[in-house]
Parts: sequence; structure tokens; C-alpha cells
Amino acid sequence: MGLLAYNESIIGDRIIDEINLEGIGKLLALTSNDEVNSLSALHFAEVFDKRNLYQLVPNTERDEIEFSPEHLRGRFLFGKGLNFNFLSKSFQNGAVIKSTNLTEEFRFEDFRNKYGDAFIPLFLVSNRNNKLIPVVLGEKIDPGEGYTIIALVESAGQTS
Repeated sequence: MGLLAYNESIIGDRIIDEINLEGIGKLLALTSNDEVNSLSALHFAEVFDKRNLYQLVPNTERDEIEFSPEHLRGRFLFGKGLNFNFLSKSFQNGAVIKSTNLTEEFRFEDFRNKYGDAFIPLFLVSNRNNKLIPVVLGEKIDPGEGYTIIALVESAGQTS
């Protein structure tokens, strides 16, 4: 696909110097390893604004905030319990990522009515400036016309 890839540790000393991050505004730590995700956010705090460091919710039964204090991690993505294991299981059960433009004719309310409880919003994209807005644990969204919603949508008959 023409994508440049590096075979390095994300928390290694050389990685920040080797990767050209010009034009990149966010870090999304999405691995199955909660500690690596947190360390990645800490490591890249010198490159990105703290508000632009994100990671998956930890794979733990404990309260996410208790598990990892805010100053030692990125912002938690998506929602309570939406960790790597949950996402992996969802994909194994047939869930897909859908991208839907919200318009005057098809609003967010219409999207919710169409999918009910069978969707999880992951990102919004502002169509005006092409800005990616990750959905963060604890923040409500209500996007209007001019946004694209990127969501995990369960397949018919899937149960979580």
C-alpha cells in the first residue's frame, strides 16, 4: 500500500528521532499491552500535546481510572470496558467499521435509530477541515451535519 513501516520499539530511544512526525498531531496506542500503551503516551509527551495522546482502556476488571492515574497515561479511548480484548472479540464475532457522513437528511439521531445499541462510536471526522476527533471515555458526542462518524457496528445477531 506504500506505507512506510518501522520495526522498532515504540518506547525505544531512537524512534522519535527516526520517524518523521511532521503533520502528525495525535498518538493512538492500540496494542494489547496496557503498559506499552501507557509508556508510549508518556514517551511521546515531548512530541505531542497531552490532549492528543490516546490509548485503549486497560484490560482489567478494576476501574480504569484507579488502574492508571491520568498523569501516567494517555486519554482513554471509546468507552468503559472497550479494551483490546473487547474489540478483538467484536471483530471475531463479525463486527465491522462503518464510516457514515452526517447530513441534514441523515443526522446522528438517524444513525442511532438505525443501529440502536449495536454500534460504538470510535471517531468523528470534521468534513470542514478533515480533522480526526477520537471519542474519549466519559465524553458525550452529538455530532451534527458536516461530520463523518466512524463506528464499530455489530453484525446482525451478534451479542457482546
